[in-house]
Amino acid sequence: MSEYSWTYHALADVKLQIMKPVFLSSILIIVISTITLTAYFLGEWKFLGFGPGYIPMAPLTALLFLLLSILLIIQDLSLNSKNQRRIIIIGSAIIFVISFISLIQIFVSQLPDFNTWFFHGEDEIAGIPVGKISSVTAGVFVLYCLSLWTGLSRNTRIRELSSILAVIISIIGLIVVVGYWYQTPFLYGGTGVPVALTTGLGFFIGGSALIVLRKNDTTLGVSFFGSSIQAKLLRTFLPTVLLSVLIEGWVFSVLVTRSSAVNPVFWSGIIALSSMAFIAAMIIILSRQIWKTIEKAESERDITLLALQKTHNELSNAYTQLKISEDKLRILTDYTYDWELWENPTGEYVYISPSCLRISGYSAKEFYTHKNLLSEIVHPQDRLMWEEHNQTRCLHDCPISIYFRIIHRDGGVRWIHHICQSIILPSGENLGRRSSNRDVTHEKEGEIALNERNAQYQVISENSADVIWIYNLASQKLRYISPSVYKLRGFTPEEVISQSFEEMLTPESYQLVETALPQRISQFMAGEESERVQITEIYQTCKDGSIVPTEVVTTLVQDQNGNVVEIIGVSRDITERKEAEEKISLALVQIDQNLETLAVLNDQIRNPLTIMDFISEELEGDKKRILHEQVLLIDDLINQLDKGYLYSEKVRCFLAKHLKNRYAKSEEQ
Repeated sequence: MSEYSWTYHALADVKLQIMKPVFLSSILIIVISTITLTAYFLGEWKFLGFGPGYIPMAPLTALLFLLLSILLIIQDLSLNSKNQRRIIIIGSAIIFVISFISLIQIFVSQLPDFNTWFFHGEDEIAGIPVGKISSVTAGVFVLYCLSLWTGLSRNTRIRELSSILAVIISIIGLIVVVGYWYQTPFLYGGTGVPVALTTGLGFFIGGSALIVLRKNDTTLGVSFFGSSIQAKLLRTFLPTVLLSVLIEGWVFSVLVTRSSAVNPVFWSGIIALSSMAFIAAMIIILSRQIWKTIEKAESERDITLLALQKTHNELSNAYTQLKISEDKLRILTDYTYDWELWENPTGEYVYISPSCLRISGYSAKEFYTHKNLLSEIVHPQDRLMWEEHNQTRCLHDCPISIYFRIIHRDGGVRWIHHICQSIILPSGENLGRRSSNRDVTHEKEGEIALNERNAQYQVISENSADVIWIYNLASQKLRYISPSVYKLRGFTPEEVISQSFEEMLTPESYQLVETALPQRISQFMAGEESERVQITEIYQTCKDGSIVPTEVVTTLVQDQNGNVVEIIGVSRDITERKEAEEKISLALVQIDQNLETLAVLNDQIRNPLTIMDFISEELEGDKKRILHEQVLLIDDLINQLDKGYLYSEKVRCFLAKHLKNRYAKSEEQ
């Protein structure tokens, strides 16, 4: 808001406050009181009499009026209620104490005379001391204080007393003013101190201001200041009749006392006819205003009836739509698959869906009648968690989700996925809590079984001597590799995952993979199922720079669309096997060489032996026998060599066949 706009609104508020009747009345009393105190201060108190032989307002009365006017303004302003009440109570208490002491001073002379505190003159008018407060004035100020106090009450009957006291104060002030009006002032000619004209005028104005203050919260105020026909008639005729009576009495008294040549009856008739004409004119004007008001009210009534009819139709349509919505909502909630709950802020169930019977085995009626049934059917191992959830859930406005088990009526265990949330309207009203319970037994059991299998797979993977790995074709990086890779290559799993195939393999093996893998995938996608699993010998590099031979079994993995997305591999260190195969190959070579040598020796020995046997036939005696025995011995040795040759040939064939079978099995795997 701009400074000009703020100033404009502030001035408008000040203007509105100044134009209030209570504010204007208080200002008028303040002016009268200020003039009175100033006149006494300047020594011109005679100016305040408003006629010969009339006493002026006392200085103490002016001071009390001044304080009273300030209290009226404060009560009429929109201030802080607590401070406003405190100021009014303290101020009116001061007025009450001074007024009450001045009232009972005529009975108790020992009490302090407040009048002498403000005026020390000893002047008198018609034997009446000037500057002394009247006992009637003091009593009216007491009534003022009582009216202010009762007006602060929250009790309706006590506030009604405030309006009654205000009317009494106005009547007393009016009586004093009328006495001066008819030149027969109140209490003059007696022993008591009369009430000054300005004092009576102040009582009338102040009492009227008190009545205006109570115009909205008392029956008397509403009856006079309200918008009803009765209030309008009272506001019109009471002042009119009062004014006409005062004017008639004043005119009659003046004419009678100042003109003896005219018949008083004649003047009384003229005045009465004039009063009747004045009142008749007021009745005509008022009747027109009332008729206009009635016409306006009837027009507004017709408009209101049309609006009510329209509103009724709209409400009927809204009710029909609401009924349809309620039916839909009832169908939606009653036929929901999950078990729905609604609890009010005190924990009582507002709604329970019928699906609770299918999930728990207990009907909604049983849950309504047995409030703690849900807590009782919670599995004993989950009951502590459920109780903690119930204690802390009200501390959160956001949804809370937990899993727990219940014991079904048939004795079985059901897993429940529970979600609850507070129901807070936009206005801030708390309607309780809404809960949704879903039977997730199958999912939870599957999850538990899956976790157990994953745990087993993890144990196998982490404790397997072979290296298990998963390679993602899109990122061309390993997604997983088992810890046994450290034993194989000297790298940690974290280090290996960041490596590419080119960094893992020897140049020859990398070239083999780069060439064979795309061809294998193409053939597999073309329908060659045999390409899904393959066994390949790959040479991998180690952290210390050495090379390790591995046998790698790879499996192609497809996604939902049938595309090959990953490769699962198992790498095994075949260093010992390669060394054993090399030893077998060397042994086979050596056996072949030995067999070849043995065959040559067999031929070279048997030929001379045949000749020796032939020569032995020509000899005689012991020489022939000895030579023949040696030939037989050598022949026996040669036969044993032949048997060894045959056995060695069988061994060679067995080793060769075994090695060949091993290669074949590796290729099949």
